[in-house]
Amino acid sequence: MPPANAGFPQSIGRVGFLGCPAPRASVGIGRLARRVIVAHRLLEPGAPAGHAVGQSVAEYAFHLAGGEVVTAPIRERFEIQVVPPGWGRQPFLAVTDTNDYNLPRFEGSWGEAGSRLMEHAMGNSAGYYLWCWENPHPERPVERIEFIPRGTRFIVAAITTSDVDEHPFVRAASRRCGSWQRTAVTASSVSSWTGVWRPIRSRCCRRSGARCSPIPRISPAGSSVADGGGYVTYVGQENRQHALGHMVLWDLKEPVMPWCSDGPDEAELGGALDVTLSDWADRAHAQGGTVVAAHFPNPNGEPAVLVATGRADAVEMLAHSGDAMLEYYRYLNSGYRLPLVGGTDKMSSAVPVGLYRTYARLDEEFSYEAWCRAVRAGRTFLSGGPLVSLSVDGHEPGGTVELSGPRTVSPCRGAQHFPAPFARSRA
Repeated sequence: MPPANAGFPQSIGRVGFLGCPAPRASVGIGRLARRVIVAHRLLEPGAPAGHAVGQSVAEYAFHLAGGEVVTAPIRERFEIQVVPPGWGRQPFLAVTDTNDYNLPRFEGSWGEAGSRLMEHAMGNSAGYYLWCWENPHPERPVERIEFIPRGTRFIVAAITTSDVDEHPFVRAASRRCGSWQRTAVTASSVSSWTGVWRPIRSRCCRRSGARCSPIPRISPAGSSVADGGGYVTYVGQENRQHALGHMVLWDLKEPVMPWCSDGPDEAELGGALDVTLSDWADRAHAQGGTVVAAHFPNPNGEPAVLVATGRADAVEMLAHSGDAMLEYYRYLNSGYRLPLVGGTDKMSSAVPVGLYRTYARLDEEFSYEAWCRAVRAGRTFLSGGPLVSLSVDGHEPGGTVELSGPRTVSPCRGAQHFPAPFARSRA
């Protein structure tokens, strides 16, 4: 194993490739074991865009002394995952084969400028994920493990047993040692949010004679307003959890804390999962805020819950990738209406501010609150340059076309404006 996991006495020799229609394979154990740690990895995902979450990969059958067999399901993105996974797609029940680590404080390349807003980094898998099985009968020896393929190919590289009453992976949060005193800081005692180390993003509402108002990207609180004449800047916030997801909150009256949770690489080293995205969304809505699933669809642990429960008012599309489109239309085809917004997600100097902008059509006097209402109603389009008006049977974005039965609809592309040369336009 890599040096970071020298605490696990595993030796990886000849690697076994398993997967349907490969036959079953067994490994003899022959000893007492409270827990068994398996180093394994998936060789290819079961479906594009991460849609195979929970799909059966295999069953590991643990044969105990006395004849009892305990079978554990091995599912994609739960007990096993591909290496490397897509960003934001770490498995829920397995850990990487390297440790989290501190970043150097006085060195680093310009390309790391965005990630260096954090002081800690998450260890990524060098070769495998580690999954721990707990023996329900620790007083009975494990005679052998049988590996039963059920889906796509995977590798089992090493096995370690443990007879101590201690979990091999850190699951609890760090604890205070000694008599250090902690001073509570409330929202009312913070004079300026801009001093917080988390990144602040901004969306600017442009006031003009047109009813369609562009908004280059933002995030922390509606009470912070800067009127620059042609633009009004409102400050909101982005809350982050590395596996469950990120969310952008608009029109807040006070911060929704904590801004990040569950340790690296979003929160502090040794941190615990002390809040969910649903809780953040509920507290934002309680003060009249708007909730946007950031850089949809990843991390995609909890956005499905936000969409299904109506907590996500919109989704932010940054990269028009195949995965993003598949995920978006998957929700549309399930009957969910998801307004689209654009954004910058500026994490380095390689990304210009306003890379993708949100345009919302207002049917009332301009205000930030009115703009947010238009977004929630779906009267939006996003663009990195061209301005194009679209309609279907006279209905613009956010409208509903009622059909009594199958028939042909008539899409219409209206006024277009291209601030720069444009090679191709397709509707």
